[in-house]
Amino acid sequence: MRRLSAFASPGPSQDGPFLFRAALPALLAALVASGLAAAAPAQTPTPAAVELENTHWSLEAVGGVKVKAGPAHPAYILFRPTAGGRLLGGTSGCNGLKGSYDTFAGRLRVKATVLTGKPCPAAYAAREAKLVEALGLTANYRIAGTTLELLRTDGKVLARFSAR
Repeated sequence: MRRLSAFASPGPSQDGPFLFRAALPALLAALVASGLAAAAPAQTPTPAAVELENTHWSLEAVGGVKVKAGPAHPAYILFRPTAGGRLLGGTSGCNGLKGSYDTFAGRLRVKATVLTGKPCPAAYAAREAKLVEALGLTANYRIAGTTLELLRTDGKVLARFSAR
């Protein structure tokens, strides 16, 4: 008596199970396809372009010096176009800051920066002063990937931010 497995059934050939040989090409194709899919590198999504406006920009460096998080909050800025004008908001890491700005032909001008005025530890007060000065001197900007650089008229980097 002959035993039949799930893949074996009697057939016209004397060489072996008929069903197994008939299913072999499909089985091999499935194994090859699954092996190729597993070997293929995963597709990394392309990050969306980061825009100056409506992006939360965390301060990374100002005046060529890397910054540490402030006592209460990390320093950041946000450029927001509104019906009432283009508004700048954020924090120095100690005080909140507000202002306005204009952009034209790849240039950026920050105007009327105001701070909330609470006392800050000396190190944060010095960084705050450098940030306000950098904002006031900004003439251009450059975005590369997720990095924003505020530039002087001569192209020198005043401050560096990263998109969050």
